[in-house]
Amino acid sequence: MKITNIINEVIPKKPVAKAVTMATYWEENNVKYYLKKNEVFFRQEEINVNMNIARWFTEVTGRPVQLQPVVLNPKGIKTCDFILTDDMTKVELKTFNIKQFHENKNYIDMKLGEGYGQANDFIVDITDTEITPEKAMKDIESSFQRENRRFVRRIYLKSNDTLIGIFERE
Repeated sequence: MKITNIINEVIPKKPVAKAVTMATYWEENNVKYYLKKNEVFFRQEEINVNMNIARWFTEVTGRPVQLQPVVLNPKGIKTCDFILTDDMTKVELKTFNIKQFHENKNYIDMKLGEGYGQANDFIVDITDTEITPEKAMKDIESSFQRENRRFVRRIYLKSNDTLIGIFERE
């Protein structure tokens, strides 16, 4: 199975940055879970990273982004990091904290597996890793071939402030 980079089909020539907003609730099965201390909230340790990447994403793509809270009560609700509000696409951000890089491991595939049930579109940020764009693209192609990654629709590959590609199955 091949993957295709659709960056030129998806990104406008001169994208115009849209607003980055923060949701006031998470909706699941037509039930709204409003922000509430220790139950539905934004994790402070993640908010700055998520906001910076959301701003970068809207500047690069011209798409409006809304940050999403986590839901701890009731248990079992999986939330995504972002919703693209122009078409309500759920997007999960995957960053890496790799202390020791192993060339043979597919870290991207492991992160995609963690995102099951959260979203079908992913921003994979390899900025703070030793993963090269070439290795990342190879790992993305490998992940798309796996039967248990059929839920993954699209991957936005980011390194530093560059959108390397937007990948889908052919």
